[in-house]
Amino acid sequence: MRRKQIMHTRSRFTIGYLTGEYYTPKSGKRYQVQGQEYEATDTRKEAMNTDNGARFVVEYDTLNPGLSTGYFTVAIPDSIQTSPGNGWKKLPFPVSGQALNHGQKE
Repeated sequence: MRRKQIMHTRSRFTIGYLTGEYYTPKSGKRYQVQGQEYEATDTRKEAMNTDNGARFVVEYDTLNPGLSTGYFTVAIPDSIQTSPGNGWKKLPFPVSGQALNHGQKE
């Protein structure tokens, strides 16, 4: 849990893509960030686009990119096609603070 708190102090944002479903006791999604594939079991299906290829916000640790949080309900606008190679320090579109609070208190 402390690792996630540290991540938020040096994180960047990028685009994640849903690449399929897998099944675990919690059921979740696979996603890719900068070519690396991750699996997330902490997904929220309400207001979430579950289509294969759906794009969403991912916050990752700049020193340990494998440590990340997927904000599956925060869709990337169609007007944004790519993210910078080193991610965004701040998202280039408006997002409520509540939407990005997931994980902040872990």
